[in-house]
Amino acid sequence: MADIIPAVSVNVGVINGGSSASVIAPDCVFEVTVVMPVGLDPSAVFDSACKIISQYPEAQAHLEGADPADISSPDHEMTAILRQTVTGLHWPEPQVVPDVAISDCRYWRYRGIPAFWYGPDRANVGAANKSVKLREAFTLYALICLHL
Repeated sequence: MADIIPAVSVNVGVINGGSSASVIAPDCVFEVTVVMPVGLDPSAVFDSACKIISQYPEAQAHLEGADPADISSPDHEMTAILRQTVTGLHWPEPQVVPDVAISDCRYWRYRGIPAFWYGPDRANVGAANKSVKLREAFTLYALICLHL
């Protein structure tokens, strides 16, 4: 993760084109997700992509939303509360690490409210056939219920 956090990462997640395998496709549409480091302006990244695309007169780009990268301080008191709660339940101590995953925590952070997420093993998050072990799901559900 340490190598990815400071870099711009790109994923072409959807590619569509043509109407038949036996006909040359007259067009192609693809969707790209770009994850940026904190502090990088999303419009600057889109402008850079548009400069490349402008070399191909038949190509067009459309921006369908841009969220600025966000982060909460790992020294915030909430990280200690999270650690104490989790270890108090005799579960392994959570590690505070930056992540490029998109979460609803951003809506809190945009309003200046620090937000952190704690969840199941992320070994296959964002991968094909992603899943969560039932034990982890029930454990997290129990953690939530304890604090309602």
